[in-house]
Amino acid sequence: MDKRDEALNLARDFERDGFSMPDLYERFWRLQGDAAAYFTLADSLLRWRRDGRTLLKDALGYVGKEDFKALIATAVEILREEAAEERETQQDENVRQRGRDEKSARWKNAEEVIAMASLEFAPFLHPYLGELFKLQPNESAYYAEYP
Repeated sequence: MDKRDEALNLARDFERDGFSMPDLYERFWRLQGDAAAYFTLADSLLRWRRDGRTLLKDALGYVGKEDFKALIATAVEILREEAAEERETQQDENVRQRGRDEKSARWKNAEEVIAMASLEFAPFLHPYLGELFKLQPNESAYYAEYP
């Protein structure tokens, strides 16, 4: 099994078991030296429905520069989808007030990618700036002012 397959299996197991899965970081470190495997892991964690920000952040540190562009595009797309879904479900004032206090795991994972990009690869965010300021990822964190 190559390291990309190992990364995908790790992401699947994490989606199922979360941080209670055995040997999580031992398996994470086995991917060392393969930026494409870390991209596979980060991309899977970003797309799935479990809040995997800690593991995602760790994986992002090993993703190559060009692959990071793809993660940013995916993160922005997720933010768009989640914002549209939120607009559709806002039926009363209570839901509107809760708003982003109850963000989905996908939204939180996408925020992590945008936050890391704003620190490491800010120029890659330029095509998305107008939209990011409207979507307001990380709005309650100091990251909100970074892009």
